[in-house]
This record gives sequence, C-alpha cells and structure tokens, in this order.
Amino acid sequence: QLGGLKETGVNLTREDFELVEQSMDKALTDQRALLEKRVVFLATTASSAPFMGLLGTVVGIMDSFWSIGEQGSASLAIVAPGIAEALLATIVGLGAAIPAVMAYNWANHRVQQFTNEAYGFMLAFINQAKKEQL
Repeated sequence: QLGGLKETGVNLTREDFELVEQSMDKALTDQRALLEKRVVFLATTASSAPFMGLLGTVVGIMDSFWSIGEQGSASLAIVAPGIAEALLATIVGLGAAIPAVMAYNWANHRVQQFTNEAYGFMLAFINQAKKEQL
C-alpha cells in the first residue's frame, strides 16, 4: 500500500497517472542507457582483443621468417624466438578476450535483470496508486 493516497485529499486524473508513468519510464530508460554505455567497453575489449593477439602472432611468425632469411638457415635457435613471440601474443589476446566476454555476459544479464525489476516495480506502483485513487 502507498499509505492511503485517497485520504490525502489529492485527486489524480488519468492524465496525472500517465505523466507519472512517462516520467518513471524516462528515468528508467536513462538509467538503462547509462548502464549499457559502461558495458560497451567490455564488448569492445572482448571483440578486439583476439585480433590484437592475432596481429602479434603474425608479427612473431614474420620475425621468424625474417630471421630464417637473414641467417639462411631454419635452425631452432633462429626460429624459436619469433615463434615464442607469436605464442605470447596469442596468449595475451585470449587472456584479455576470455575474461572480457565473461564479464560482458554477466554485466549484460545484470542490466537486463535491473531493467525487468525496475519495470515491474514501476507497473506495480502505478497500478497500486490507481487502485487507491479510484
């Protein structure tokens, strides 16, 4: 209960209820947009990190081929540093992407959950106020 809206002597019209509902809806929409804006960073990190790792992988492999070309030989001592660089870049890219995907999914779920709960509260509040008024 809202504490006896009718007993206060305030009489709200249908237009008043619509205005309250529109105001609450706008506030909720603004809050959701603010939360989603912060989640975008996680999505960007999750989608771009593997490409950064891939770029590092390509550079490491190219370094190995340059070393082979300069030395005229493909011994392990010549190839290994570039391969190690490539693998490290892959690990770094995946190491950033995997947690970012997990965090994005969690945060996105929480934003959706907040929105659903807030809309539920808004509707319950408006309906209760209408019931007490009428």
